[in-house]
Amino acid sequence: LLLGIVFGIKQNMPDDFMLILRDAGVVHVIAASGMNVSMVAGSFIYIFQRFFKRRTALFLSLLILLLYVSIAGFEASIVRAAIMAGISFTAGITGRQKYSIYALFLTAVFMLFINPSWIFDVGFKLSFLATLGIIILKPVFDQWLKRLSGSIKDDFNTTLAAQLATLPILLSSFGSINFLSILINLLILWTIPVLMVIGGISIISGLIFAQLGSFISVFSIPLLIYFEVVVRYFDRFKIPLVMEESSWTLW
Repeated sequence: LLLGIVFGIKQNMPDDFMLILRDAGVVHVIAASGMNVSMVAGSFIYIFQRFFKRRTALFLSLLILLLYVSIAGFEASIVRAAIMAGISFTAGITGRQKYSIYALFLTAVFMLFINPSWIFDVGFKLSFLATLGIIILKPVFDQWLKRLSGSIKDDFNTTLAAQLATLPILLSSFGSINFLSILINLLILWTIPVLMVIGGISIISGLIFAQLGSFISVFSIPLLIYFEVVVRYFDRFKIPLVMEESSWTLW
């Protein structure tokens, strides 16, 4: 589970637990994606800026990001996020203003130019629409709930925006969605940044001294147990929206 959260590696994940994650609507947390890229890039920019000028820090962070993408296996979601980050870094290096929605569409065109078959990939479509939903819908929800504050509101609005934007693909590809997925996401999303930090530190430490890396990874166990308990508990109370036959083009 920790490997899935940090690197998107899920080959050794039990099939029954993968099914539970999918039914709960949280399978995205074990797919290397925008959150992973943001945390990796942000962390190294923060570190490098303490020693180098901003442009140099952005360039070095971009190199680290390329290494991370290669380790994560060049999945469509992380490639999209990495290209968007690369566009942002380039804009920062050149001093040009950037717009996230333009960057998203430019990324999609660039990815399809490299591999046109990704247009049929469910992961690519989900990743693109989820990002588009967060860019367009989340500010609307933030405005509606502007009296509320804190990370819970941010997690709720982000999850709701992504869920609504990906609804056509979810229904047309899998035939159902779980109405409880927003609640489940609220309960577990706060653990993901912490687990990524612990996992990242343990991996870097393990490269220097293997036993130290193993020791640090132990601190992730309570959060991983909490994560598993939550998704398994709510798996018993599914509230599915089922649509047996639906075309995403119709949506």
